[in-house]
Amino acid sequence: MPAKVQYQVTEIYSFSSDHTEKKIKLAVMVPKDNAYQDVGTIEIKWDGDISREVYRDVDVIKMEGQSENNEAILEYEVTLFQGKVNWEGQARPQDLRPQKDIESDDPVLIDQAMELCTESQENAAYETYIFTSSYLSWPQRTRVGGAQSARNAYESRTGVCGEFANLMTALNRSCKNPARSISGLSMPLYLPPMLTKESMWMHPGGAHAWVECHHKSLWTIADPSWASRMPLDGLWFGRSLGQYLSYGETGEHEQIFARMMQWGEENGEVIGAMSAPIKFVSSSEDKNQVTITPVVRVKKLRDARWLLAISEYFVIIAASSTAEYLIGKKKFKTMG
Repeated sequence: MPAKVQYQVTEIYSFSSDHTEKKIKLAVMVPKDNAYQDVGTIEIKWDGDISREVYRDVDVIKMEGQSENNEAILEYEVTLFQGKVNWEGQARPQDLRPQKDIESDDPVLIDQAMELCTESQENAAYETYIFTSSYLSWPQRTRVGGAQSARNAYESRTGVCGEFANLMTALNRSCKNPARSISGLSMPLYLPPMLTKESMWMHPGGAHAWVECHHKSLWTIADPSWASRMPLDGLWFGRSLGQYLSYGETGEHEQIFARMMQWGEENGEVIGAMSAPIKFVSSSEDKNQVTITPVVRVKKLRDARWLLAISEYFVIIAASSTAEYLIGKKKFKTMG
């Protein structure tokens, strides 16, 4: 059922140095509004200069200052939507082109795509979703890093969320159906309202990838990796449980992060950087004398799903009690 989940996100980047002040830089990628998320005003506390680079799906906050006793705090609220997710929007040329790790021009993937989208072009997204969620399996061992190629995933039949997303995106593009692989976070679903979860050098929301695809003249979301672990995978197509926090298309995300790294390395050395799940780059004029410690705190402010679940529970109890009463009444009349 439609519902909203609201979080307060606090990102804290603390610097320390060996007695002397050093020039430092910090760039942090932050999310923006889209069809299934609202991001509130980002409050920034920082003793130094602040600038902002604006992109289509994210902004990059750039900070410069001195290392001694300095700390950057970014705080904002995020509202995520549960339920069926559809929206109008123009497809871009790159939503149909092959790209790094999304080899939609590969003959093997084209042959597979043609088998999936022969009946209806409008249904290509759903067919590629069902195929990918059942065709790939998660690896038996934990993997760190590595390319997430659609072709490699197709050949090995294994992959993590990025490979599920890239394969589904590639098959859609091979069918001439617009699609894009999305880089973002899966926010903590089962955190109760008003409670807080905190992580150092990590994020309470795990790194995740899913797909935005064109389906029956509208855009929608699909998560084949999630569906692969759930029963009745077809029911999850085009739906969200209120967990997806998008940082935009994967290729664009990588390009923006590369620019962040380049900026950090200008007149300095990188002392800390992550592209997922935290998305930041920090540098200093002397990396041997300055350290950074990132901490991310997430507090769930509101979760309408809990109210829906409680309401449904009482409806079921009431319905069961009514049914028992009517059955008992019928039996009593029969005995009479």
